[in-house]
Amino acid sequence: MDFPSSELEREIVQTRVPELPAQLVSRLVAFMHRVRRLALRKAPSVSETLDWAKVLLVLNAGTLDRDFVTRTLNVFLKHEEDLRTVAPLVPELLAAGRGEGA
Repeated sequence: MDFPSSELEREIVQTRVPELPAQLVSRLVAFMHRVRRLALRKAPSVSETLDWAKVLLVLNAGTLDRDFVTRTLNVFLKHEEDLRTVAPLVPELLAAGRGEGA
């Protein structure tokens, strides 16, 4: 089963976590789509995107920065080997989003 498009996933997040600013939702969803392109044991699902969005809200995160993302990877990555794969790539994955209007 394929993941939803970025547009649909943004709509889902905005519906389920409406308090999260639209710009942050866009960055979150774009980041998750980049993570899903990696060779992972289990790519994060939409429910994990929603979980992470709720964490952003609860922790009053105004942006996705390297430290915050690295500290919260375990919210949406469930396998230790996936954490080891993604953690060193966080700066690159975040930087890639700057060219996407995120």
